[in-house]
Amino acid sequence: MGKAIHFPETQIREIGRTARGIKGIRISKEDEVVGMEAVSPYTQILTVTAKGYGKRTQASEYRIQNRGGSGIFTVKRTQKTGNVVSIKTVSDEDELMLISDQGKINPFTGCRHPHSGKDDSGSKIDHT
Repeated sequence: MGKAIHFPETQIREIGRTARGIKGIRISKEDEVVGMEAVSPYTQILTVTAKGYGKRTQASEYRIQNRGGSGIFTVKRTQKTGNVVSIKTVSDEDELMLISDQGKINPFTGCRHPHSGKDDSGSKIDHT
């Protein structure tokens, strides 16, 4: 539903193989987790929506919370943008491949997509 949570990795403890894990973020029944990334303050996060919108945001724009919280909105979801489908840490030099549900492959260079604040809905992703 467009939310993200930023918490210190020290809040994740080692567990045995039969354990069920820990709760990173509290989500509603109609929501799902689409990704998880380890970040530093200078990391850029690319958020992509179902209808081809994306935004690049500095990790430092997300306030640090405790794990298991409900998170904060990272993208404004609308009918135009659709739901969040993926996140990925990126740098200006990264080259990515975006693949649609129909199998269309589009090369994408991270540096060509502008930075956005965490409250923006993003912009249509330009393909190279």
